[in-house]
Amino acid sequence: MSGKNKKYYKSLDEFTDSHEYRERLKEAPESAKEYFSKELSRRQVLKISGVAMALAGLSGCSLPVKKIVPFGARPMGFVPGKTKKYSTTMDLNGVGRGIIATNYDGRPIKVDGNPNHPGSLGASDAIAQAGVLELYDPDRSRTVVQRVNGNPKESTWNEFKDSVWSAFHEFAHRHFNVEPSLERKSLCILTDSNSSLCFEDMRERYKEVHSDAKWYEYESLSMDNEREGMKLAFGKPYRVHYDIEKADVILCLDSDLFMTHPSSLSYAREFSKGRTAENSKMKRLYCVESNLSITGSMADHRLAINSHSIGTFLLSLLGEILKHPPLQHLRDYIESFKSLAGDGKSEFSSEFLAKLASDLVVSKGKNILSVGFNQPPEVHAAVALIHELLGSTRETVHYTETSYPDRKSHVESITELAADMNSGDVDTLLILGGNPVYDAPSDVNFEKALSNVNTSVHLSLYEDETSVKCDWHLPKAHWLESWGLTEAWDGTMSIQQPLINPLYKGKTSI
Repeated sequence: MSGKNKKYYKSLDEFTDSHEYRERLKEAPESAKEYFSKELSRRQVLKISGVAMALAGLSGCSLPVKKIVPFGARPMGFVPGKTKKYSTTMDLNGVGRGIIATNYDGRPIKVDGNPNHPGSLGASDAIAQAGVLELYDPDRSRTVVQRVNGNPKESTWNEFKDSVWSAFHEFAHRHFNVEPSLERKSLCILTDSNSSLCFEDMRERYKEVHSDAKWYEYESLSMDNEREGMKLAFGKPYRVHYDIEKADVILCLDSDLFMTHPSSLSYAREFSKGRTAENSKMKRLYCVESNLSITGSMADHRLAINSHSIGTFLLSLLGEILKHPPLQHLRDYIESFKSLAGDGKSEFSSEFLAKLASDLVVSKGKNILSVGFNQPPEVHAAVALIHELLGSTRETVHYTETSYPDRKSHVESITELAADMNSGDVDTLLILGGNPVYDAPSDVNFEKALSNVNTSVHLSLYEDETSVKCDWHLPKAHWLESWGLTEAWDGTMSIQQPLINPLYKGKTSI
């Protein structure tokens, strides 16, 4: 086919059967010879099959035809395609955080911290950001589910109301219209932590109507050790607050202060302001912990020890503090800490202890000792007394009374409820939020205890481990779909308002 005597072929088949084609095929790489072959290779068959399957599915992938109907009368102030921002709050483990939520055509698409709220100071964390994804999560519970003999079936809110009304009616009849000699079983309510004043008011009014009903609160991650520690130190449960801006030296004892504390967002912002060198002075951070935490990664001095050794370390530190002249007359105080750990012999770096004690004494009235929520109450009480010795109380450390001060600790509550269920004293149990079958202490064996209850109801965002063990599962409204009134860690009250109507007809705990 070259030169003056060109040869023209009638078809590709005729060309591939020519001598010239066969000679060129010898020059081709081994991997390319399949493209010159008359027979289809396995790879080509798979390619053609894949294309055929894709084309066959095109007819089923077309979008349904929908007619867009414009507003007959556009709502005042509404501009399609323009975002609007609303102020609301998120309740996390019984503590409110200020949120600014961005709405696009009536749908929340982004959340940020509210700069005017003391619980966030304009910052937000991963949990708040994930709130939008949680709102639109396709795995969220969508319907009321009733289980009969362990078999689930979809139900409705009206059917649930009819069923639950009869259970409550039987309870009221037994308690108010029967002879005292007859057997009396109880109606119990188990809730997770909730900072809403509306919820607290509902609880108190409910107790007035159902005087014999029992109310329990349980949270797997709780600040109860601090609460009990304040009882040991002051005789009443208090919340501990830190003024990070005033502090020159901060010591975190197994405490991820800037990550897991209820006020971690505001504390982190206040701390970062003091980490700029002004007048050749910066806040100094010490961390004594068992795991590398976010706070520990920023520490100027970090000591890695076992979590159960924090009490021993604190006792050694106190002994070192009392060596300094301004506090030598208080050495008798060390006797009150002997119960924390053994004989108090120091097994830690003497250089680290001496430097830390010196910094704390020099910065008297301008230091903070923060203890992790997993440390025992005795350690929290000991730190409260050290704050008194160092003059930090009412300067950098403040205390406020807690809401619901008479409640039992979360572990005590869940243990008592499980005992009542095992003894057959609980007839009806309402579980509002939480997942106790999954996260209750293993020695409580909540799942086994729940099997002794006649009627059990669980309100939850997801059909989780607790839901599948209850007679009724109810879809819960997301915090972006709810009204409420939350309390921040420092006591600030904030309105929680919905950004969208409940997507799956969920209800709040109230």
